[in-house]
Amino acid sequence: NNNNNSKTNNNNINNKNIHEEDSFDNTVYSPGVVVEFSSPNIGKPFHAGHLRSTILGNVLANVYESAGYNVHRRNYLGDWGRQVGVVAYGFDKYGSAEVFAKEGLKHLLDVYVKATKEMNEDDNVREIVSSYCNKLEKGDEEAMKVWEHFRTRSVASYRQLYGRLGVLFSEYDFESNYAHIVDQVVALVQRKVKENVNSSIVIKEGEQEQQGQGLQEEGDSDVNIKCNGAVVVDLTKEGLAHSVLQKSDGTSTYLSRDLGAILSRIGHTDVKEYLYVVANEQTLHFQQLLHVLAAVDEDVAKKCQHIPFGLVEGLSSRKGNVVFLADILDETKQRMLETMDEHTYCDGNETIEQQQVFGREATAEVLALSSVVVQDLKAKRVKNYRFDWERMLQTTGDTGVFLQYTHARLCSIERNNADLQPYVLHSTGDESKRGVVDVEWRQDVVDCEHVQRIAHLLQQKFYIRDTVIRTKEPSIHVQYLLQLSRVVSSALHTLKVKGESNEELARQRLTILCSAKKTIADGLTLLGLTPLQRV
Repeated sequence: NNNNNSKTNNNNINNKNIHEEDSFDNTVYSPGVVVEFSSPNIGKPFHAGHLRSTILGNVLANVYESAGYNVHRRNYLGDWGRQVGVVAYGFDKYGSAEVFAKEGLKHLLDVYVKATKEMNEDDNVREIVSSYCNKLEKGDEEAMKVWEHFRTRSVASYRQLYGRLGVLFSEYDFESNYAHIVDQVVALVQRKVKENVNSSIVIKEGEQEQQGQGLQEEGDSDVNIKCNGAVVVDLTKEGLAHSVLQKSDGTSTYLSRDLGAILSRIGHTDVKEYLYVVANEQTLHFQQLLHVLAAVDEDVAKKCQHIPFGLVEGLSSRKGNVVFLADILDETKQRMLETMDEHTYCDGNETIEQQQVFGREATAEVLALSSVVVQDLKAKRVKNYRFDWERMLQTTGDTGVFLQYTHARLCSIERNNADLQPYVLHSTGDESKRGVVDVEWRQDVVDCEHVQRIAHLLQQKFYIRDTVIRTKEPSIHVQYLLQLSRVVSSALHTLKVKGESNEELARQRLTILCSAKKTIADGLTLLGLTPLQRV
Protein backbone atom coordinates (compact mmCIF):
# COMPACT_ATOMS: atom_id res chain seq x y z
CA ASN A 1 0.00 0.00 0.00
CA ASN A 2 2.04 2.96 -1.29
CA ASN A 3 -0.29 5.52 0.20
CA ASN A 4 0.06 4.24 3.74
CA ASN A 5 2.73 6.46 5.24
CA SER A 6 1.66 6.01 8.85
CA LYS A 7 4.26 5.56 11.58
CA THR A 8 4.41 2.79 14.13
CA ASN A 9 6.26 1.84 17.26
CA ASN A 10 9.71 0.56 16.33
CA ASN A 11 9.94 -2.63 18.37
CA ASN A 12 8.62 -4.98 15.71
CA ILE A 13 11.57 -4.42 13.37
CA ASN A 14 14.26 -2.46 15.16
CA ASN A 15 14.99 -5.18 17.69
CA LYS A 16 15.42 -7.69 14.95
CA ASN A 17 18.97 -8.22 13.81
CA ILE A 18 18.36 -7.13 10.23
CA HIS A 19 21.58 -5.29 9.52
CA GLU A 20 24.97 -4.90 11.14
CA GLU A 21 27.62 -2.25 10.74
CA ASP A 22 30.05 -5.00 11.80
CA SER A 23 29.72 -8.55 10.51
CA PHE A 24 30.08 -10.24 13.87
CA ASP A 25 30.78 -9.63 17.51
CA ASN A 26 34.57 -9.61 17.51
CA THR A 27 35.14 -10.00 21.24
CA VAL A 28 38.23 -12.20 21.54
CA TYR A 29 37.85 -15.03 24.02
CA SER A 30 41.00 -16.17 25.77
CA PRO A 31 40.53 -19.94 25.28
CA GLY A 32 41.93 -21.28 22.03
CA VAL A 33 40.34 -23.80 19.73
CA VAL A 34 42.41 -26.16 17.59
CA VAL A 35 40.77 -27.50 14.45
CA GLU A 36 42.78 -30.31 12.89
CA PHE A 37 41.52 -30.99 9.39
CA SER A 38 42.34 -32.08 5.83
CA SER A 39 45.38 -34.20 6.84
CA PRO A 40 46.09 -36.10 3.58
CA ASN A 41 48.74 -38.82 3.30
CA ILE A 42 51.85 -37.91 1.34
CA GLY A 43 52.36 -39.66 -1.94
CA LYS A 44 48.64 -39.74 -2.71
CA PRO A 45 46.50 -37.21 -4.61
CA PHE A 46 43.95 -35.15 -2.75
CA HIS A 47 40.72 -37.16 -2.97
CA ALA A 48 37.08 -36.54 -2.07
CA GLY A 49 37.47 -37.71 1.55
CA HIS A 50 40.16 -35.13 2.17
CA LEU A 51 37.98 -32.56 0.42
CA ARG A 52 35.17 -33.19 2.92
CA SER A 53 37.53 -32.84 5.85
CA THR A 54 38.98 -29.64 4.37
CA ILE A 55 35.59 -28.03 3.73
CA LEU A 56 34.10 -29.03 7.10
CA GLY A 57 37.18 -28.05 9.07
CA ASN A 58 37.55 -24.73 7.29
CA VAL A 59 33.92 -23.77 7.95
CA LEU A 60 34.10 -24.77 11.62
CA ALA A 61 37.30 -22.74 12.03
CA ASN A 62 35.68 -19.74 10.30
CA VAL A 63 32.58 -19.92 12.49
CA TYR A 64 34.60 -20.14 15.69
CA GLU A 65 36.69 -17.15 14.58
CA SER A 66 33.56 -15.15 13.80
CA ALA A 67 32.50 -15.70 17.41
CA GLY A 68 35.80 -14.28 18.63
CA TYR A 69 37.67 -17.47 19.46
CA ASN A 70 41.40 -17.70 18.90
CA VAL A 71 41.49 -20.52 16.33
CA HIS A 72 44.54 -22.56 15.39
CA ARG A 73 44.15 -24.40 12.08
CA ARG A 74 46.35 -27.49 11.97
CA ASN A 75 47.02 -29.74 8.99
CA TYR A 76 48.50 -33.00 10.30
CA LEU A 77 49.90 -34.83 7.30
CA GLY A 78 50.45 -38.58 7.19
CA ASP A 79 54.12 -38.75 6.17
CA TRP A 80 55.10 -41.83 8.18
CA GLY A 81 54.16 -45.46 8.49
CA ARG A 82 53.57 -48.29 6.07
CA GLN A 83 52.03 -46.30 3.22
CA VAL A 84 55.32 -44.40 2.83
CA GLY A 85 57.17 -47.70 2.54
CA VAL A 86 54.67 -48.92 -0.06
CA VAL A 87 55.16 -45.77 -2.16
CA ALA A 88 58.95 -46.06 -1.88
CA TYR A 89 58.92 -49.72 -2.95
CA GLY A 90 56.45 -49.04 -5.77
CA PHE A 91 58.42 -46.10 -7.12
CA ASP A 92 61.67 -48.05 -7.01
CA LYS A 93 60.10 -50.82 -9.11
CA TYR A 94 57.54 -49.03 -11.30
CA GLY A 95 58.30 -45.34 -10.98
CA SER A 96 59.68 -42.91 -13.51
CA ALA A 97 61.32 -39.62 -12.58
CA GLU A 98 60.19 -38.18 -15.91
CA VAL A 99 56.55 -39.19 -15.41
CA PHE A 100 56.67 -38.06 -11.77
CA ALA A 101 57.89 -34.62 -12.86
CA LYS A 102 54.97 -34.38 -15.27
CA GLU A 103 52.10 -36.06 -13.37
CA GLY A 104 53.19 -35.62 -9.76
CA LEU A 105 51.02 -37.37 -7.20
CA LYS A 106 48.91 -39.21 -9.77
CA HIS A 107 52.02 -41.17 -10.75
CA LEU A 108 52.74 -41.99 -7.10
CA LEU A 109 49.20 -43.30 -6.74
CA ASP A 110 49.72 -45.57 -9.75
CA VAL A 111 52.87 -47.10 -8.26
CA TYR A 112 51.21 -47.30 -4.82
CA VAL A 113 48.30 -49.34 -6.22
CA LYS A 114 50.66 -51.74 -8.00
CA ALA A 115 52.89 -52.11 -4.95
CA THR A 116 49.91 -52.73 -2.65
CA LYS A 117 48.69 -55.52 -4.92
CA GLU A 118 52.14 -57.12 -4.81
CA MET A 119 52.40 -56.76 -1.04
CA ASN A 120 49.04 -58.46 -0.51
CA GLU A 121 50.17 -61.41 -2.62
CA ASP A 122 53.83 -61.74 -1.62
CA ASP A 123 55.19 -61.81 1.94
CA ASN A 124 58.66 -60.95 0.63
CA VAL A 125 57.37 -57.60 -0.61
CA ARG A 126 55.77 -57.00 2.78
CA GLU A 127 59.17 -57.59 4.37
CA ILE A 128 60.85 -55.12 2.00
CA VAL A 129 58.25 -52.46 2.86
CA SER A 130 58.70 -53.11 6.59
CA SER A 131 62.47 -52.89 6.18
CA TYR A 132 62.18 -49.47 4.55
CA CYS A 133 59.92 -48.22 7.36
CA ASN A 134 62.42 -49.52 9.90
CA LYS A 135 65.22 -47.67 8.13
CA LEU A 136 63.16 -44.48 8.31
CA GLU A 137 62.62 -44.90 12.05
CA LYS A 138 66.39 -45.31 12.50
CA GLY A 139 67.17 -42.26 10.35
CA ASP A 140 68.84 -44.09 7.46
CA GLU A 141 70.26 -41.41 5.17
CA GLU A 142 69.20 -42.94 1.85
CA ALA A 143 65.69 -43.80 3.08
CA MET A 144 65.27 -40.30 4.51
CA LYS A 145 66.33 -38.75 1.20
CA VAL A 146 63.65 -40.65 -0.74
CA TRP A 147 61.04 -39.85 1.91
CA GLU A 148 61.90 -36.14 1.94
CA HIS A 149 61.62 -35.95 -1.85
CA PHE A 150 58.12 -37.44 -1.85
CA ARG A 151 57.02 -35.29 1.09
CA THR A 152 58.27 -32.02 -0.41
CA ARG A 153 56.52 -32.69 -3.72
CA SER A 154 53.30 -33.76 -1.99
CA VAL A 155 53.10 -30.70 0.26
CA ALA A 156 53.74 -28.37 -2.70
CA SER A 157 50.87 -30.01 -4.57
CA TYR A 158 48.55 -29.74 -1.56
CA ARG A 159 49.42 -26.07 -1.02
CA GLN A 160 48.45 -25.36 -4.62
CA LEU A 161 45.04 -26.96 -4.10
CA TYR A 162 44.50 -25.19 -0.77
CA GLY A 163 45.16 -21.91 -2.55
CA ARG A 164 42.48 -22.75 -5.07
CA LEU A 165 40.08 -23.60 -2.23
CA GLY A 166 40.97 -20.41 -0.34
CA VAL A 167 42.00 -22.45 2.71
CA LEU A 168 44.83 -21.32 4.99
CA PHE A 169 46.47 -23.19 7.85
CA SER A 170 48.19 -21.88 10.95
CA GLU A 171 50.52 -24.85 10.87
CA TYR A 172 51.57 -27.85 8.82
CA ASP A 173 52.46 -30.69 11.18
CA PHE A 174 53.68 -34.19 10.36
CA GLU A 175 53.36 -37.65 11.87
CA SER A 176 57.11 -38.04 11.51
CA ASN A 177 57.64 -35.33 14.13
CA TYR A 178 56.43 -37.76 16.81
CA ALA A 179 57.89 -41.10 15.72
CA HIS A 180 61.07 -40.58 17.74
CA ILE A 181 59.25 -40.19 21.08
CA VAL A 182 57.49 -43.56 20.99
CA ASP A 183 59.54 -44.90 23.92
CA GLN A 184 58.54 -41.94 26.10
CA VAL A 185 54.89 -42.30 25.08
CA VAL A 186 54.83 -46.02 25.88
CA ALA A 187 56.58 -45.50 29.22
CA LEU A 188 54.13 -42.73 30.15
CA VAL A 189 51.08 -44.82 29.28
CA GLN A 190 52.42 -47.82 31.20
CA ARG A 191 53.15 -45.73 34.28
CA LYS A 192 49.78 -43.94 34.27
CA VAL A 193 47.82 -47.17 33.81
CA LYS A 194 49.74 -48.80 36.65
CA GLU A 195 49.13 -45.81 38.95
CA ASN A 196 45.40 -45.63 38.24
CA VAL A 197 43.61 -48.21 40.40
CA ASN A 198 40.38 -47.62 38.47
CA SER A 199 41.88 -48.07 35.02
CA SER A 200 40.05 -50.51 32.75
CA ILE A 201 42.95 -50.52 30.29
CA VAL A 202 45.37 -53.45 30.15
CA ILE A 203 48.88 -53.04 28.72
CA LYS A 204 50.30 -56.26 27.26
CA GLU A 205 53.94 -56.68 26.34
CA GLY A 206 55.50 -59.90 25.13
CA GLU A 207 54.22 -62.64 27.45
CA GLN A 208 53.71 -60.15 30.30
CA GLU A 209 50.74 -58.00 31.27
CA GLN A 210 50.46 -54.75 33.18
CA GLN A 211 47.10 -53.51 34.29
CA GLY A 212 45.39 -51.21 36.74
CA GLN A 213 45.55 -52.67 40.23
CA GLY A 214 41.77 -52.69 40.45
CA LEU A 215 41.52 -55.36 37.72
CA GLN A 216 41.77 -59.09 38.18
CA GLU A 217 43.94 -61.04 35.75
CA GLU A 218 42.00 -64.20 36.38
CA GLY A 219 39.15 -64.69 33.95
CA ASP A 220 40.36 -61.92 31.60
CA SER A 221 38.72 -62.85 28.30
CA ASP A 222 41.54 -61.41 26.21
CA VAL A 223 44.49 -62.74 28.19
CA ASN A 224 45.74 -64.89 25.29
CA ILE A 225 46.54 -62.06 22.83
CA LYS A 226 49.89 -62.86 21.22
CA CYS A 227 51.97 -59.72 21.45
CA ASN A 228 55.18 -61.16 19.95
CA GLY A 229 57.24 -58.48 21.64
CA ALA A 230 54.90 -55.62 20.71
CA VAL A 231 53.24 -53.34 23.26
CA VAL A 232 49.48 -53.78 22.98
CA VAL A 233 46.70 -51.75 24.58
CA ASP A 234 43.76 -53.96 25.47
CA LEU A 235 40.54 -51.94 25.56
CA THR A 236 38.07 -54.81 25.60
CA LYS A 237 36.79 -53.66 29.00
CA GLU A 238 35.68 -50.49 27.20
CA GLY A 239 34.01 -52.50 24.45
CA LEU A 240 36.81 -51.68 22.01
CA ALA A 241 39.37 -53.78 20.17
CA HIS A 242 42.99 -53.95 21.25
CA SER A 243 45.49 -51.69 19.50
CA VAL A 244 49.27 -51.83 19.04
CA LEU A 245 51.11 -49.00 20.77
CA GLN A 246 54.62 -50.07 19.75
CA LYS A 247 55.65 -52.74 17.25
CA SER A 248 57.89 -55.65 18.21
CA ASP A 249 60.85 -54.03 16.41
CA GLY A 250 60.44 -50.92 18.58
CA THR A 251 58.93 -48.70 15.88
CA SER A 252 55.96 -46.39 16.36
CA THR A 253 52.34 -46.85 15.29
CA TYR A 254 49.53 -44.55 14.24
CA LEU A 255 48.22 -44.65 17.81
CA SER A 256 51.52 -43.86 19.53
CA ARG A 257 52.30 -41.04 17.09
CA ASP A 258 48.87 -39.49 17.63
CA LEU A 259 49.28 -39.77 21.39
CA GLY A 260 52.68 -38.13 21.21
CA ALA A 261 51.29 -35.40 18.98
CA ILE A 262 48.35 -34.41 21.20
CA LEU A 263 50.39 -34.56 24.42
CA SER A 264 53.13 -32.43 22.84
CA ARG A 265 50.73 -29.87 21.37
CA ILE A 266 48.12 -29.28 24.00
CA GLY A 267 50.58 -28.92 26.87
CA HIS A 268 51.97 -25.71 25.39
CA THR A 269 48.75 -23.86 24.59
CA ASP A 270 45.65 -22.54 26.29
CA VAL A 271 43.26 -24.87 24.47
CA LYS A 272 39.57 -25.10 25.28
CA GLU A 273 38.64 -27.51 22.49
CA TYR A 274 40.65 -29.74 20.16
CA LEU A 275 38.63 -30.94 17.16
CA TYR A 276 39.71 -33.81 14.90
CA VAL A 277 37.76 -33.49 11.62
CA VAL A 278 38.26 -37.02 10.26
CA ALA A 279 36.01 -39.47 8.39
CA ASN A 280 33.70 -42.03 10.01
CA GLU A 281 36.09 -44.85 9.09
CA GLN A 282 38.51 -43.60 11.74
CA THR A 283 35.95 -43.67 14.56
CA LEU A 284 37.45 -46.76 16.21
CA HIS A 285 40.94 -45.25 16.14
CA PHE A 286 39.76 -42.07 17.84
CA GLN A 287 37.79 -44.00 20.43
CA GLN A 288 40.97 -45.90 21.24
CA LEU A 289 43.09 -42.76 21.19
CA LEU A 290 40.83 -40.82 23.55
CA HIS A 291 40.45 -43.74 25.97
CA VAL A 292 44.22 -44.16 26.23
CA LEU A 293 44.66 -40.39 26.42
CA ALA A 294 42.16 -40.24 29.29
CA ALA A 295 44.28 -42.77 31.19
CA VAL A 296 47.28 -40.47 30.77
CA ASP A 297 45.62 -37.07 31.22
CA GLU A 298 41.85 -36.98 31.66
CA ASP A 299 41.65 -33.18 31.47
CA VAL A 300 43.34 -33.18 28.07
CA ALA A 301 41.11 -36.01 26.80
CA LYS A 302 37.97 -34.08 27.77
CA LYS A 303 39.05 -31.22 25.48
CA CYS A 304 39.40 -33.50 22.46
CA GLN A 305 36.56 -34.46 20.16
CA HIS A 306 36.38 -36.49 16.98
CA ILE A 307 34.17 -34.76 14.37
CA PRO A 308 33.25 -37.62 11.99
CA PHE A 309 31.70 -37.35 8.55
CA GLY A 310 30.27 -39.67 5.90
CA LEU A 311 31.49 -40.72 2.48
CA VAL A 312 31.02 -39.16 -0.95
CA GLU A 313 29.26 -41.63 -3.25
CA GLY A 314 28.86 -41.73 -7.02
CA LEU A 315 31.88 -39.55 -7.74
CA SER A 316 33.13 -40.08 -11.28
CA SER A 317 33.99 -37.90 -14.24
CA ARG A 318 32.28 -37.83 -17.62
CA LYS A 319 34.78 -40.47 -18.71
CA GLY A 320 33.62 -42.69 -15.87
CA ASN A 321 36.84 -42.45 -13.88
CA VAL A 322 37.11 -41.81 -10.16
CA VAL A 323 38.35 -38.26 -9.84
CA PHE A 324 40.43 -36.29 -7.35
CA LEU A 325 40.03 -32.74 -6.13
CA ALA A 326 41.79 -31.03 -9.02
CA ASP A 327 39.63 -33.02 -11.45
CA ILE A 328 36.47 -32.23 -9.47
CA LEU A 329 37.13 -28.49 -9.55
CA ASP A 330 38.24 -28.49 -13.19
CA GLU A 331 35.22 -30.42 -14.43
CA THR A 332 32.78 -28.42 -12.28
CA LYS A 333 34.25 -25.19 -13.60
CA GLN A 334 33.99 -26.40 -17.21
CA ARG A 335 30.37 -27.42 -16.72
CA MET A 336 29.68 -24.04 -15.11
CA LEU A 337 31.20 -22.22 -18.09
CA GLU A 338 28.91 -24.21 -20.39
CA THR A 339 25.90 -23.27 -18.25
CA MET A 340 26.95 -19.60 -18.29
CA ASP A 341 27.15 -19.71 -22.08
CA GLU A 342 23.57 -21.02 -22.21
CA HIS A 343 22.15 -18.45 -19.77
CA THR A 344 22.91 -14.74 -19.70
CA TYR A 345 21.86 -13.10 -16.45
CA CYS A 346 21.36 -9.40 -17.08
CA ASP A 347 21.23 -6.47 -14.70
CA GLY A 348 18.90 -4.55 -16.96
CA ASN A 349 20.87 -1.32 -16.99
CA GLU A 350 24.31 -2.88 -17.61
CA THR A 351 26.03 -4.28 -20.66
CA ILE A 352 27.46 -7.80 -20.64
CA GLU A 353 30.96 -6.28 -20.50
CA GLN A 354 30.07 -4.31 -17.37
CA GLN A 355 28.64 -7.40 -15.71
CA GLN A 356 31.79 -9.40 -16.38
CA VAL A 357 34.20 -7.07 -14.60
CA PHE A 358 35.13 -9.91 -12.23
CA GLY A 359 35.98 -12.08 -15.23
CA ARG A 360 34.15 -14.98 -16.80
CA GLU A 361 36.76 -17.57 -15.79
CA ALA A 362 37.04 -16.25 -12.22
CA THR A 363 33.24 -16.20 -11.86
CA ALA A 364 33.00 -19.79 -13.09
CA GLU A 365 35.71 -20.82 -10.61
CA VAL A 366 33.83 -19.27 -7.68
CA LEU A 367 30.53 -20.80 -8.81
CA ALA A 368 32.18 -24.19 -9.21
CA LEU A 369 33.63 -24.06 -5.72
CA SER A 370 30.30 -22.78 -4.33
CA SER A 371 28.54 -25.74 -5.96
CA VAL A 372 30.92 -28.28 -4.46
CA VAL A 373 30.94 -26.72 -0.97
CA VAL A 374 27.17 -26.33 -0.60
CA GLN A 375 26.45 -29.80 -1.96
CA ASP A 376 28.93 -31.18 0.57
CA LEU A 377 27.57 -29.25 3.55
CA LYS A 378 23.83 -29.05 3.09
CA ALA A 379 23.15 -32.45 4.70
CA LYS A 380 24.29 -33.51 8.16
CA ARG A 381 27.98 -34.30 8.10
CA VAL A 382 27.69 -37.88 9.40
CA LYS A 383 25.57 -38.89 6.40
CA ASN A 384 26.98 -40.22 3.16
CA TYR A 385 25.89 -38.16 0.17
CA ARG A 386 25.74 -38.78 -3.55
CA PHE A 387 27.78 -36.43 -5.72
CA ASP A 388 25.40 -35.09 -8.39
CA TRP A 389 27.03 -32.99 -11.11
CA GLU A 390 23.77 -31.85 -12.73
CA ARG A 391 21.87 -30.93 -9.59
CA MET A 392 24.64 -29.00 -7.87
CA LEU A 393 25.06 -26.63 -10.83
CA GLN A 394 21.40 -25.59 -10.97
CA THR A 395 20.56 -21.93 -10.38
CA THR A 396 17.42 -22.90 -8.46
CA GLY A 397 17.02 -25.29 -5.59
CA ASP A 398 19.38 -25.90 -2.71
CA THR A 399 22.65 -25.15 -4.49
CA GLY A 400 25.68 -22.92 -4.10
CA VAL A 401 24.86 -21.30 -7.43
CA PHE A 402 21.44 -20.32 -6.05
CA LEU A 403 23.05 -18.66 -3.01
CA GLN A 404 25.47 -16.73 -5.20
CA TYR A 405 22.72 -15.78 -7.65
CA THR A 406 20.53 -14.46 -4.80
CA HIS A 407 23.39 -12.38 -3.45
CA ALA A 408 24.16 -11.03 -6.94
CA ARG A 409 20.50 -10.05 -7.48
CA LEU A 410 20.52 -8.09 -4.22
CA CYS A 411 23.78 -6.40 -5.24
CA SER A 412 22.13 -5.48 -8.53
CA ILE A 413 19.17 -3.88 -6.71
CA GLU A 414 21.56 -1.85 -4.58
CA ARG A 415 23.56 -0.72 -7.65
CA ASN A 416 20.41 0.22 -9.55
CA ASN A 417 19.32 2.41 -6.63
CA ALA A 418 22.66 4.05 -5.89
CA ASP A 419 20.97 7.40 -5.25
CA LEU A 420 18.97 5.87 -2.39
CA GLN A 421 21.01 5.11 0.74
CA PRO A 422 19.65 2.34 3.01
CA TYR A 423 19.57 2.86 6.76
CA VAL A 424 22.48 1.30 8.62
CA LEU A 425 21.40 -0.54 11.74
CA HIS A 426 24.39 -0.51 14.06
CA SER A 427 25.61 -3.58 15.90
CA THR A 428 26.21 -3.27 19.62
CA GLY A 429 27.73 -5.50 22.26
CA ASP A 430 24.37 -5.71 24.01
CA GLU A 431 22.47 -8.62 22.46
CA SER A 432 19.14 -7.04 23.39
CA LYS A 433 19.99 -3.88 21.43
CA ARG A 434 21.39 -5.41 18.26
CA GLY A 435 19.98 -3.70 15.20
CA VAL A 436 18.44 -0.77 17.10
CA VAL A 437 18.48 2.49 15.18
CA ASP A 438 16.22 5.50 15.12
CA VAL A 439 14.12 4.59 12.10
CA GLU A 440 10.45 5.39 12.09
CA TRP A 441 9.27 2.31 10.28
CA ARG A 442 6.17 2.62 8.15
CA GLN A 443 3.23 0.52 9.21
CA ASP A 444 2.89 -1.04 5.75
CA VAL A 445 6.53 -2.16 5.97
CA VAL A 446 6.05 -3.62 9.44
CA ASP A 447 2.86 -5.41 8.41
CA CYS A 448 4.33 -6.85 5.19
CA GLU A 449 4.50 -10.64 5.49
CA HIS A 450 7.66 -10.79 3.36
CA VAL A 451 9.43 -8.26 5.60
CA GLN A 452 8.37 -10.16 8.71
CA ARG A 453 9.73 -13.44 7.35
CA ILE A 454 13.05 -11.87 6.34
CA ALA A 455 13.39 -10.02 9.66
CA HIS A 456 12.61 -13.19 11.59
CA LEU A 457 15.40 -15.06 9.83
CA LEU A 458 17.91 -12.22 10.15
CA GLN A 459 17.25 -12.12 13.86
CA GLN A 460 18.49 -15.71 14.11
CA LYS A 461 21.95 -15.00 12.69
CA PHE A 462 23.89 -15.20 15.95
CA TYR A 463 21.77 -18.04 17.29
CA ILE A 464 22.63 -20.05 14.18
CA ARG A 465 26.32 -19.29 14.63
CA ASP A 466 26.27 -20.40 18.27
CA THR A 467 24.32 -23.56 17.38
CA VAL A 468 26.93 -24.53 14.78
CA ILE A 469 29.63 -24.12 17.43
CA ARG A 470 27.70 -26.17 19.97
CA THR A 471 26.80 -29.02 17.58
CA LYS A 472 29.82 -28.83 15.23
CA GLU A 473 27.25 -29.10 12.43
CA PRO A 474 27.91 -26.73 9.46
CA SER A 475 24.78 -27.97 7.65
CA ILE A 476 22.73 -25.81 10.06
CA HIS A 477 24.47 -22.72 8.69
CA VAL A 478 24.00 -23.80 5.06
CA GLN A 479 20.31 -24.58 5.56
CA TYR A 480 19.86 -21.17 7.19
CA LEU A 481 21.40 -19.41 4.18
CA LEU A 482 19.30 -21.45 1.76
CA GLN A 483 16.11 -20.67 3.67
CA LEU A 484 16.94 -16.95 3.81
CA SER A 485 17.69 -16.92 0.08
CA ARG A 486 14.40 -18.64 -0.72
CA VAL A 487 12.45 -16.13 1.40
CA VAL A 488 14.29 -13.19 -0.19
CA SER A 489 13.72 -14.50 -3.71
CA SER A 490 9.99 -14.85 -3.11
CA ALA A 491 9.86 -11.30 -1.69
CA LEU A 492 11.56 -9.47 -4.56
CA HIS A 493 8.38 -9.16 -6.64
CA THR A 494 6.64 -7.44 -3.73
CA LEU A 495 9.45 -5.36 -2.23
CA LYS A 496 10.09 -3.26 -5.31
CA VAL A 497 12.52 -0.38 -4.90
CA LYS A 498 13.20 0.96 -8.39
CA GLY A 499 10.25 2.98 -9.62
CA GLU A 500 8.62 3.28 -6.19
CA SER A 501 7.19 6.82 -6.02
CA ASN A 502 7.40 7.03 -2.21
CA GLU A 503 11.09 7.56 -1.47
CA GLU A 504 10.86 6.64 2.23
CA LEU A 505 9.04 3.42 1.43
CA ALA A 506 11.67 2.58 -1.18
CA ARG A 507 14.45 3.34 1.28
CA GLN A 508 12.99 1.10 3.98
CA ARG A 509 12.52 -1.73 1.53
CA LEU A 510 16.10 -1.29 0.35
CA THR A 511 17.27 -1.39 3.97
CA ILE A 512 15.60 -4.76 4.47
CA LEU A 513 17.06 -6.17 1.23
CA CYS A 514 20.56 -4.82 1.92
CA SER A 515 20.41 -6.34 5.39
CA ALA A 516 19.63 -9.71 3.81
CA LYS A 517 22.40 -9.21 1.27
CA LYS A 518 24.95 -8.55 4.01
CA THR A 519 23.88 -11.61 6.00
CA ILE A 520 24.14 -13.83 2.91
CA ALA A 521 27.55 -12.34 2.09
CA ASP A 522 28.77 -12.97 5.63
CA GLY A 523 27.41 -16.49 5.43
CA LEU A 524 29.15 -17.23 2.13
CA THR A 525 32.39 -15.93 3.60
CA LEU A 526 32.05 -18.33 6.54
CA LEU A 527 31.74 -21.12 3.96
CA GLY A 528 35.09 -20.01 2.55
CA LEU A 529 33.45 -18.56 -0.57
CA THR A 530 33.79 -15.18 -2.27
CA PRO A 531 30.35 -13.49 -2.50
CA LEU A 532 29.80 -12.59 -6.16
CA GLN A 533 28.35 -9.17 -6.97
CA ARG A 534 27.53 -10.21 -10.50
CA VAL A 535 26.65 -13.57 -12.02
